Amino acid sequence: LARSGMKSTGTAASALKRQAIKPPSAEALKAEAKAGYDQVRDMAVDYSSDHVVSMAQKVQQKLEAEGFSSELSPKTFSVIKKLQDAPADSVAPLSGLETARRSFGKAAKDFNNPSDQEAARIAREALEEFVMDPDSAAIVAGPASAAGKALKDARGDYAAYKRSGDVTGIQDAADLRAAAANSGQNTGNSTRGRVASMLLSGKKKAGFSKEELAALEGVVEGSGAANASRKIGNILGGGGGLGMLLSGGAGAAAAGPVGAMALPGVGMVAKSLSNRLTRKALSGADDLVRQRSPLYERMLQEAPMEAAKIPHSRDALIRALLLQQQAN
Repeated sequence: LARSGMKSTGTAASALKRQAIKPPSAEALKAEAKAGYDQVRDMAVDYSSDHVVSMAQKVQQKLEAEGFSSELSPKTFSVIKKLQDAPADSVAPLSGLETARRSFGKAAKDFNNPSDQEAARIAREALEEFVMDPDSAAIVAGPASAAGKALKDARGDYAAYKRSGDVTGIQDAADLRAAAANSGQNTGNSTRGRVASMLLSGKKKAGFSKEELAALEGVVEGSGAANASRKIGNILGGGGGLGMLLSGGAGAAAAGPVGAMALPGVGMVAKSLSNRLTRKALSGADDLVRQRSPLYERMLQEAPMEAAKIPHSRDALIRALLLQQQAN
């Protein structure tokens, strides 16, 4: 057992696993992305302009074959034309291709022109494939494959940073609005409303994964505890409500002086709990966003190992497999 990396504790076996780690902060993602972009720039990768022109021509031909045109997709075809206009027998730096890719990306977010949006998506994918898996004949200078990988990681980290900013920005705006309206007692409702608005906007929710969107939907729907505490807070006067009315009317006589004074206090506590649970749900969604990044994947791979207990019911099976392995 010692040679296998496992040991018996008498009731359970132990194996090694990676320690659980927290996702990187938004600032760490931003810094990592910048370092990645700087690394790619220092690699000084250049491509043959003839190959870039050929790639751009093939993209245009594909788009036209699928019914796209410069009239219907002007932004996309404008970028393609710039790529095609590269002087013969010159070089195209990777930085220039990255600028073109970003231009395609902006056109792909033009929700006012679905044709340009789809054409830009197709063109961007073709350009990314050209950079990530280049023909060796197209490379004039620099480690193109390594630069493509580093560039992809930098993009992923920066995208996670931007998505995280969108999520945390919702909470910041909700806090400010609630503070201005009623001393911060209604931050939960404000947060849910802003998340709902984002989910209803195709542009604002673009880039989020299904899992991330599901977590954001959970913020709007609320957990059972959050919804119950919010309902109690609303009824008992957390920021105004029935509790305030009862404390000054017939309910006060029924509840007595102490009970009448306590009702709004209970409501405020319930409302505060609801706000905290909503904030926690949004923070959980933000964690998912920051986990979907190359930096987090590397952090997982580099996390230290720790012992992981194996349930006793599996102990006998593991022992048998180890003994069988030693016998062979």
